[in-house]
Amino acid sequence: AFWWHCASHIGSCSSCVSMSEGRSVPPLFETEDALDFVVKLARPLSVALLLNGSFFVGELAMLMACPLPQVRKVIDGFAHILTAPISVIAFYGTDSLGTLLFFGSLWHFLCDCAQTRPTYVLLLPCRGWRTSSRDCVRWFESLWILLHHIFIGTVKLGLDWGIFNESRDPLLLFIFVGGAGLAHLSFGMNAFGIRGSLAMLVISQLLRLGADVAIVLKTWGQDDDWKFFMLADPFWLCTLLMTRIAGSYCSCCTR
Repeated sequence: AFWWHCASHIGSCSSCVSMSEGRSVPPLFETEDALDFVVKLARPLSVALLLNGSFFVGELAMLMACPLPQVRKVIDGFAHILTAPISVIAFYGTDSLGTLLFFGSLWHFLCDCAQTRPTYVLLLPCRGWRTSSRDCVRWFESLWILLHHIFIGTVKLGLDWGIFNESRDPLLLFIFVGGAGLAHLSFGMNAFGIRGSLAMLVISQLLRLGADVAIVLKTWGQDDDWKFFMLADPFWLCTLLMTRIAGSYCSCCTR
């Protein structure tokens, strides 16, 4: 208990220092030197690749271990529900435990039950029995989700280490993070058959997209990393939506 208290105290102190330093750090995207930009971005990107790669192997090992589907479904549902509080804790703190929990929730604690989980990218389309258009769309969606994990991890680590500038509007950032977390809450509610999951999903997307637009408008014409983050988020979300619509269409055509 003593060592845990000491570690928590040190972590909280380092968190305050890093956050105060992050606010004074100039935006990375205003860097004019291309080499300097690549060097600064390489650090969080490489660590995000390492962490996501480790969870990728872990998810693959979990699938090979073949636990009971019902057990995986329960853990998957709870992972969705826990993503909301974990995201808030992780984005407003820089301790290693919060970061680990954040990546764990992204990967559904290795129990993702979706047909488009990231490890599906190993099943390349147009090979063997995977020759339908639905297989291609499913593979692309899995790749798109994997790229999302890498992007989110890079942003999270870059903020912790003062590489990206802190958000200039904490309220809008809180609305964005909360909206993204509520989406996962709706998925968890749906997994356990709790009523109101669709309404929660609609509210979450309104909050998320509203925060995206507000931050972009507020930072437009300024050198701010969050302008690029908030432009990338709706692009990723709209691409995912169109991919799922295409997948549903392909499934209907093959029936």
